[in-house]
Amino acid sequence: MSFVYRREALEYALNVDRAILRLDSTDKNLVRSASTEIGEHIRILSSKMRPGNKPLYPALRTLKQNNINAVSEIIKEAKYGADKFEQVHLEKCKNLVDEIVELINYSSGLKM
Repeated sequence: MSFVYRREALEYALNVDRAILRLDSTDKNLVRSASTEIGEHIRILSSKMRPGNKPLYPALRTLKQNNINAVSEIIKEAKYGADKFEQVHLEKCKNLVDEIVELINYSSGLKM
């Protein structure tokens, strides 16, 4: 049963990618490759600047590192973890993903 929860958690975690893509659906920089962890992807995007030293993705710069780390860790746990991944882990994943998606949407002015 652990694999079912893992799969569901990984599918649910794609909501973070969807929230990032909603920042600008035409911007190819927002698409994350499968080999890039979500935390690293957010770090790279939040460091990109426009001319005049203005952030290219200000909504991502407002995210707190502990939120990013928590989502990254639970996704890694679902993807690679050796321990049993149970319902409680899935619920934790969903809660953390919902929180970071809400923060991205709120910071970007999107209402979902």
